[in-house]
Amino acid sequence: MHDDDRQLIEQVRATLDEGVANLDGATRSRLAQARSRALAPRRRMRLWWLPAGGAVFASVLAAVLWLGQPVPLPGNGFNGATDFELLTSTDSLELYQDLDFYHWLEEEGMHAG
Repeated sequence: MHDDDRQLIEQVRATLDEGVANLDGATRSRLAQARSRALAPRRRMRLWWLPAGGAVFASVLAAVLWLGQPVPLPGNGFNGATDFELLTSTDSLELYQDLDFYHWLEEEGMHAG
């Protein structure tokens, strides 16, 4: 610190001390109490909200996980695109006349292996 800074600090301190000395006793007492309260260690915050916050967090997490599940498509599991391809195909329909037979062959081939 420079000498000018020290001199300024001393002047400010002397002025403040003189102002405090001229205060009445009641004001000094209130200032002393306010100072002691300001310097006292803070009491711990009450954690009554912690269980409620945990319950809210768990509820939101469950909702996100539940709503994030894929929704099964309605229907019987057949793909409509393949039906459309069958209807618009220019191939001979002889193959499709015995379609049940081909399904049966496929099932028997799967079970036989």
